[in-house]
Amino acid sequence: ILPPESLPSGVEFGITFTTITINSPAHLEHLSKLLQLPAYGSIPLVRRRLGSLDAAFLSSRTEIVFNCIGNAAKTLKGVEDQRSYPTRGQVVLVRATNVKENIMRHGHGYETYVIPRPNSGGHVILGGYMQKGNREYLHPLQHSRVLILGRSGDVYASETESILARTKELLPAVGASTTEILAVAAGLRPSREGGCRIESEVRTEGKLVVHN
Repeated sequence: ILPPESLPSGVEFGITFTTITINSPAHLEHLSKLLQLPAYGSIPLVRRRLGSLDAAFLSSRTEIVFNCIGNAAKTLKGVEDQRSYPTRGQVVLVRATNVKENIMRHGHGYETYVIPRPNSGGHVILGGYMQKGNREYLHPLQHSRVLILGRSGDVYASETESILARTKELLPAVGASTTEILAVAAGLRPSREGGCRIESEVRTEGKLVVHN
């Protein structure tokens, strides 16, 4: 727990800890290649559009289905979880080889974070936003109300400017002259009232679904 005198102005509580950070795109690519090796079962990877949860049982040999469908949980037949909702976010991907630490600041109506991506040549994720559903939120810099319509791919210059300003204030190394903006992206995070649904369900004929 950080002592009060070491906290930035306006911050009530802070902690520091040691953890791991995973380069998610590289990790998923690694897993896909690994699972297809004979030593790991030569598992085939199939991409298919499904109209219902039961359609995920592709054959009579399919015994278990892991339901990890994110935002589709609200509408997919057989799941239709009405507690699910989207949370919009926007991030800025930069190359900043001098940034070596993760740092986050959480507050009412905003999220600010700096996350270096391991083994990526200095890529760093800067964020961000947590905009629940299609509702107004308080702009963290302008203190004005903004209406977000929730389209997953739209990005906004005002949000990029806010992210860059907030992350530079949080970690001055982000503002170095060598920092290079590579991309801006937005998406809808899967969210759920009451937290994640983690449970098993036995379907017809003893088929097992694990909801995640």
